[in-house]
Amino acid sequence: MNAFASPRDWRRPAQLRATRAPVKLDASIVTMNAYQFPELADISQTGAKLKGEPLPPKGTSALLRVNGLEVLCRVIWVKDDACGLRFEEAVSPATLKQIQLDGAVAIEPVVAPRPLPVADASI
Repeated sequence: MNAFASPRDWRRPAQLRATRAPVKLDASIVTMNAYQFPELADISQTGAKLKGEPLPPKGTSALLRVNGLEVLCRVIWVKDDACGLRFEEAVSPATLKQIQLDGAVAIEPVVAPRPLPVADASI
């Protein structure tokens, strides 16, 4: 590898392609300066997305806590009320599956409303 390669060049392909699962769980993120309590919006073995305010700035190292999971991470992007985290170590498949089950976002089918009964005019 070139000594002058950009940081994007050394990321492992697995970090770029990890499948994320949508979830909705209360989380906490602990930094050197604050405790914050955003919502976990999605998660994969290598990272997660949080929603809420306030959020730590890009580049911040932190500890993410959610449903018994504690993982060191770094904030890699922030936009509006959301931020992306990259985990220092991959989350085990069993832990990831449990978080996905606990925070599963239900996708409910859209059902057309039933027509209201028509009043009988002969009464």
